[in-house]
Amino acid sequence: MTSPAEPSVSDLRAAAEAANRRAEQLGSALLETRRILDHSQDALMVLDDERRYVSINRAASRMFERAPHEILGRTFETVLGFGEDIAAVEATWAGLLAAGSLRTDWTVRLPSGAELVLDVTVTASYQPGRHLVALRDVTAARRDATELAARETRLRFLLEEIERVRDDERRRLAADIHDQSLQHLIAARMSLGVADQLGPTDGVAMYARAGELLDGAVLATRELLQRLAPLHTEHRSLEETIAAQVGELADLHGVTIAVDLDVPVTLTEERRLLVSRILGEAVVNACRHSGSSRIRVDGRVEHGTVRLHVGDDGCGFDPEALEAGVVGLQLMQERMVALGGELRLRSELGGGTDVTMTVPLR
Repeated sequence: MTSPAEPSVSDLRAAAEAANRRAEQLGSALLETRRILDHSQDALMVLDDERRYVSINRAASRMFERAPHEILGRTFETVLGFGEDIAAVEATWAGLLAAGSLRTDWTVRLPSGAELVLDVTVTASYQPGRHLVALRDVTAARRDATELAARETRLRFLLEEIERVRDDERRRLAADIHDQSLQHLIAARMSLGVADQLGPTDGVAMYARAGELLDGAVLATRELLQRLAPLHTEHRSLEETIAAQVGELADLHGVTIAVDLDVPVTLTEERRLLVSRILGEAVVNACRHSGSSRIRVDGRVEHGTVRLHVGDDGCGFDPEALEAGVVGLQLMQERMVALGGELRLRSELGGGTDVTMTVPLR
């Protein structure tokens, strides 16, 4: 039997050179892999069977707020600050080793006191006694998701509130048409019918009464139109918006309204609109119900708020005698709540009425 020929020196030299080239290639690949891992945005680490850190990348060092030598050799739970809940960590680790992989969220507290929410992916035993852990900081994403959900809930609430306020406004307009314009027209119709059956003297007086009722119906209708017309708040200051609105109401009702405003502030268009609607409602009520020929509207800026006041020296009323759920007052209160402000009403029989609105600037 012929023994195999021994390799020549040249063969050995060629094999050694090939092995060296392969080692260089592997070394280059390892260095490149290490560079990739060090530039990863995720914290990557290798643990042994006892959960001790064997290797970490730069992102892990930054996340843990510690230098590598302060981490390597320590256990996973001590670095991540799980506190005394070691039993839970050991149970999770045992389940991981049995399952081979794990994907979950953990909340940890860092030495600085910062609390992080981490997306954790663990691959167990990728090689004997070695387990790969990847951590991604999802604190901002979870916070943004929570805030988005809260905003969506708030938006749904506001949409429902808007629809409810619209329904209330429709019911109020219907009640105003029934109680004001329609009643005036019915009474005028009846007066005209009676006037036709009376003599000249009484008939003239009844015709005059019918004319007064028709004038009342016209006024009530103009009131409704003024309320339905959009307020032109764009490119206007709060003072300009209020002054224009009060001027229109004074002309409509034929009363004198003294205006004294010093509110050189900027509000968003939405807030200007709500403030103007509330104040306009207070002025309309004074014009319609107080019997006063002079009404006051004044406003000032006080301690980060706008304070507006509508007052009259008319007949007044007993606030305790108001029926619960009066639509006009209820809408004023609800709009003020939407602004984060406060509405106060003071009145007494024979002592006039004062409505005070306090609205935060922001």
